Amino acid sequence: MQNIRSKFLTIFATAVLLSSVTALMADAHTPPLSIPSYAFVEANPNPAGVGQTVNIGFWLGQPPPTAAGSYGDRWGNLTITITKPDGTTEKLGPFTSDDTGGTHTDYTPTAVGNYTIQFSFPGQTLAGNNLSPVTSPATLAFIGDYYQPANATTTLTVQAEAIPPIPQTPLPANYWNRPIESVNNYWFSIGGNWLGLGTSTFANTGMFNITGNYNPYTSAPKTSHILWSKPVAFGGLMGGQLSTGDISNYYSTSQYEPKFAPVVLNGVLYYTEYPNSNQDPTGIIAVDLRTGKTLWEKTGLNYTVPQLQQGQLGTQGGVTASGAVQYTTSLRCGQILNYISPNQFGGLAYLWVQQPTIPPNTGATYGMWDAMTGDPILTIVNAPAASGLAPLTLTVDDDGDLIGYYVNGTNPNAPTLNMWNSSQAILYPNGAAPGYQNWFWRPVKGSVINFSTGIMWTVPLPTTLNGQPLPSATTFPGTLGISTINSGVILMTAAGFTGGSFFQSGYQIEAGYDANTGAQLWITNRTETPYTRIGVMSTGYGVYTVINYETAALVGYSLNTGKQLWTTQLSNPNAY
Repeated sequence: MQNIRSKFLTIFATAVLLSSVTALMADAHTPPLSIPSYAFVEANPNPAGVGQTVNIGFWLGQPPPTAAGSYGDRWGNLTITITKPDGTTEKLGPFTSDDTGGTHTDYTPTAVGNYTIQFSFPGQTLAGNNLSPVTSPATLAFIGDYYQPANATTTLTVQAEAIPPIPQTPLPANYWNRPIESVNNYWFSIGGNWLGLGTSTFANTGMFNITGNYNPYTSAPKTSHILWSKPVAFGGLMGGQLSTGDISNYYSTSQYEPKFAPVVLNGVLYYTEYPNSNQDPTGIIAVDLRTGKTLWEKTGLNYTVPQLQQGQLGTQGGVTASGAVQYTTSLRCGQILNYISPNQFGGLAYLWVQQPTIPPNTGATYGMWDAMTGDPILTIVNAPAASGLAPLTLTVDDDGDLIGYYVNGTNPNAPTLNMWNSSQAILYPNGAAPGYQNWFWRPVKGSVINFSTGIMWTVPLPTTLNGQPLPSATTFPGTLGISTINSGVILMTAAGFTGGSFFQSGYQIEAGYDANTGAQLWITNRTETPYTRIGVMSTGYGVYTVINYETAALVGYSLNTGKQLWTTQLSNPNAY
């Protein structure tokens, strides 16, 4: 995924440039200072084995004074000279430092003996490049000063045998509890979470991701036993005169108000509570997954606003018989953000809820809560959900940033595919440029952020193929809708329906888009058996499958090219 924390500002406003130049002229040291530099270098592992990769880290004691995140100067022309056991030398570089004043490189020794590693800094006059708009006058004064050359050496001892890596704690053979000791790195394979990024039928959450319910980071129990139970609604036989037939149970399954579409973070189970006598959720509950103990419960999230007209309603409101509006809050998904910056690193756990949209805001409204306490932190408003805007299809990137894709069809002649990043929206709520503020993750409690500040890119979608209009998509007529996201590809489809529900007329348009850039990878008109139901099924490892429910044919296609890979006829399919 695109990493918004690596972007940097390339153009400054003219006024800022002029004010910076003025400050330089006014505050520079006269005459310029000549400042001593102090160099440091190290190699790890040390000792090392022949053919074993060694990391060489080198830096100056002082970062460039103007360096601030992606802004400011860098130390340049840094070199590493390696003298081998036979007396020959090898030079690495030149290198440029990062904002901390140092950098690193890898080296692989080829012979036994002692290697001398020398780090050299040739000296540099601070130029004042790529200054931050908020660089202080005290810092500006150092521009034009000279930083003297410096050198440092260290000795790397190389032996025949490689140094073994730090031993890892093996996976547990018995019962284990959370929290998992963070040095038990191998335990990631059994310590997964259930973010609920996908939505099960008629629910707001509940599926592992948009692809399905396969979780590769946990293991299923090997025995069937009940650890604990917790009532969520009346169930079983109603009794009395209401129970004389074979339809005699309480409405406890609630097909249209799913009782249990959960999220699991760090061993805590979260779910929206739906009592069976009320179609609206009454709260969000957090439960210890192992013991069943309720950790916290948020109720009173629903409320009624009277005397609002239909045109004034947010998308999450429903008109009551009296004309009042019932607003509800329900769980949407979980998130663990692995925020890494020069000043902090580590995971932060959040819950995202879908909450009331209050005019003049439109579309959907999302709240971000602290997962440990259920305490509300901030609100995202005006998210897609209104007419012409498909709801977000959610996933996460390698850092845990919440990524949302959606189709904007408000202009039928120019539909677009869009990518949204929760961290960009939160870091830059006013559209500010990325920069040194990325050193801290500090969401402002109580803040209300416009969804649009998190949009990373927008790309056009086709409305025709080979001169012919596209059929009605799942979401909008005449364009593509998102079917699934996997293996770095967004699979989009639009089927030509016959007018009978779910039945297509013999073809489906399918297309693949790069999930990082939005670039179209391929598009094709796929011939299908007319008057049958088809659907995208399992997706993974660069393959997606399409099932024909009437013929029981399952076909696999490449997500990267759209080419057919294989086909199989399902044997003895379950007609039910």
